[in-house]
Formats: sequence, structure tokens, C-alpha cells
Amino acid sequence: MAPGFLLYRDFVTVPVPVLNAAALGAGGAPRSVPLDVVTALTSWLVPSWLLQKVLLVAPLLLAGSGVSFLLRHRGFAATIVGSVLAVWNPYVAERLLLGQSPTLLGYAMIPWLIAAVRSQRSRGWRIVLVTLASLPAALTPVGGVMALLTVIIAAASRTNGRRVADAALLGLPVLVLALPWILTGLRDPTRGATPSGATAFAVAADSPGGVIGSVLTLGGVWAPGARLASRATVTTLAAELVLVVVAICSWWGLRRDPRLRRPADLAACPQRTSRSPFG
Repeated sequence: MAPGFLLYRDFVTVPVPVLNAAALGAGGAPRSVPLDVVTALTSWLVPSWLLQKVLLVAPLLLAGSGVSFLLRHRGFAATIVGSVLAVWNPYVAERLLLGQSPTLLGYAMIPWLIAAVRSQRSRGWRIVLVTLASLPAALTPVGGVMALLTVIIAAASRTNGRRVADAALLGLPVLVLALPWILTGLRDPTRGATPSGATAFAVAADSPGGVIGSVLTLGGVWAPGARLASRATVTTLAAELVLVVVAICSWWGLRRDPRLRRPADLAACPQRTSRSPFG
């Protein structure tokens, strides 16, 4: 966090980011569209090294606070456990070790997007909230896809009869925000692609549980240098599988108990929702 530039794998910045054709996705796959443009424009206002520190810390703060917001009516223990697991888990750790902190913005906005979709406010207000919550995620293609899937699934799982309409209308602003990299990619779909790319970046086993066990426990990174040594032990795998079983059982219990089915149910009281735009 000290002043200065980080040069760590994919997480590299320069003193003066240039706003050129490459920042718009020319010359390769649009994997950093529109992140490079936003970085170049923001560097006119703040030092680029400071922006890099913000991109490092912001996903962790947004993920933890988002889960805390969703669980705010579930009690102190649930809020603490949920927030800690959201910030520190194999998926987050491996992305940090890859130097892909900006891509974690999509992951970090998942709880905020769920809160926006499940808000008790009008559909127009929810569209505004979804748009605001999608802005950080849409900085990268991976984040945009995460945001769109989250909105569609959260809207489709609502208990009212307007699920299809909600999924379409609430997903539309996310799709619009993703247009910079979608249009750039469609202009030349094969640019920057190699036949071995899918194999090189495929999910890989990083624990004794194999590929399936690695994915179930939020791992499976393809880069050996970004794997956590602790995941290679059977003890860690057993603890992670226990956590997965507890999560599945909790989800099943919430689905069967109408009083606990939705995090937003307990937020229906006016005195508890008047301070938050998410309802």
C-alpha cells in the first residue's frame, strides 16, 4: 500500500497511461476494455499508482460490505462469517496471486446486484440501482458476464409473477455497459486467439479433490504459481468440503422455510429500509 507502482504479473501499471487505439482493444483480444480507457482518463485526475492501490483494495471492501449488507438482519455471527468468507477464500486469493485484482470487481458486486434486484422499491428504481452496481463490474469482460448472470438469476428467482420481465429489463443496463468489449470483440472475433488458449486457461486441479473438488471449494486456477500451498493438504480439503456441505444444507433449509426464503423479506419494515436505497 506504500506509494509507488506495483509490477506483479497481470497487475501492472505505468506512470502515464496512454489513451490510444490499444486502450480501446485494437491489436488484441479486448480483455481490458473498457478498463484501460477508464484508467487512462482517471490518471488525469489522480496519480496512476494511487488508482492501482484503489483497484487492489476496492474489490475486497465491496465484497465484504456487500455480504454484510445482505446479512444485516441475520445476526452478528452470520454477518461476520459471511463477510470473512467473501473477502478471504481460494477464488479471491488465487486472483490476487494472478495479479487480476480488477477482475475481482465483478465478483465483489454480486451481493450488491442481488440487493438491487431484490429491493422493495419500484422497477424503475431497481433499474437505476442495478446500473450503479454494475458500473465497477463492467470494467472488465469477466466482470460484465458475472454481473449479467447475477442479475438474470436473481430476477428469475423472485417469488412474484414478473420474473421474466424483471430479468429482461434489469439485465438490459448491464448488457449496455458491456457493449464496449462486446462490439470490439465482434468486430474481429478471432483477433488475439490461439488454438491452445482454451487448454492453457482451462480449469485445473489445485487440490487433492481433482477438478470437481477444486471448483466446489472455489479454486481451480490454471496457473501453478498462483495456487495456494495449503490447498494441497487433505486436511484443508476436508475442511472446505464440510463448509460446502454446510452451505448447501443452509440453502436447502432457506428454500423450505418461507420465513427465511429471501434476505429482503426482513427488510420490509419501513423503519429499517428508509435509510437505504436498496430497500
